[in-house]
Amino acid sequence: MLRIVDKFETEKSVLARELSSTSRSLAEEKAKNSRLKTENVRQVHVTGHPSNATKIFLQERYRNDVNLTIQLLQCKPGNFMPQKFDSVR
Repeated sequence: MLRIVDKFETEKSVLARELSSTSRSLAEEKAKNSRLKTENVRQVHVTGHPSNATKIFLQERYRNDVNLTIQLLQCKPGNFMPQKFDSVR
């Protein structure tokens, strides 16, 4: 019984370290992403036109927005569309 408990405690410690490491990496990537977005916005303000990276970022953002809208409409179309379909025609 003690060996089983020791095994699970060891596994728990390993998983806790991995979770901590992953959380640090996630925080670093979020900070990097935020910094890059800020740099892109500054570049647009300075140059007056968006860079290719900004265009790609915006395209991806719009694509995600459209996908989310489609998912919402598929889940509960009644919340977003009129109940009378005759008014659509």
